[in-house]
Amino acid sequence: HDVAEVASVWAYSFGEEGVDRHIMIFKREHAPTEDQLNALRRGEEWNDEIAKKLQEDRQRQAKEDAEYEKNRKRKNDFVPNSNYKDKYEHLIGKESALEAARKTESSSSYGF
Repeated sequence: HDVAEVASVWAYSFGEEGVDRHIMIFKREHAPTEDQLNALRRGEEWNDEIAKKLQEDRQRQAKEDAEYEKNRKRKNDFVPNSNYKDKYEHLIGKESALEAARKTESSSSYGF
């Protein structure tokens, strides 16, 4: 790691201590991606096929998350168990809704 610092390159350690520990050095202009580092930490090989597969999985997961959010928002629409008019009929009366629904007309005595 000291040599990597002096040469100003990226140095990453992989493997288990005392078993197969090794250091990989990358130039700063060709730094590894997070996916590549995670694969190397798991001990897997990294190539373009794996990169493409991870990208497709990420896109599929994003699409599923968007679909889930869309469905979740629809389920949050509130549907009451009863009609409020029936519940408060003793306060507002049966005819009040009909009276309010009538078309209002302007009075000619006011100049309209």
